[in-house]
Amino acid sequence: MSHQCLTLKFVGKSPVLHTPIGMSIPAIPQTVAPTHQLRCIWDTGCSVTTITQNVVNALGLKETGGTYVNTASETNKFTKTYCKFR
Repeated sequence: MSHQCLTLKFVGKSPVLHTPIGMSIPAIPQTVAPTHQLRCIWDTGCSVTTITQNVVNALGLKETGGTYVNTASETNKFTKTYCKFR
């Protein structure tokens, strides 16, 4: 059985788990280096993916519509959905 683990080290207490990441639009072949350096916040209780407006802008994503989501503090919150059109 194979296991993969992630270890984050912080000085003192950290209220947010975050790591630097490289992000790019998928390409063929899949050997393209990440084109945007961003900060990823890890939500260990999350059931869907969320991105910030900075990611939308950096990757040139286009709005495709919207959906309703539940958060820790809100129910049925409308949020936009995005996609990269080729």
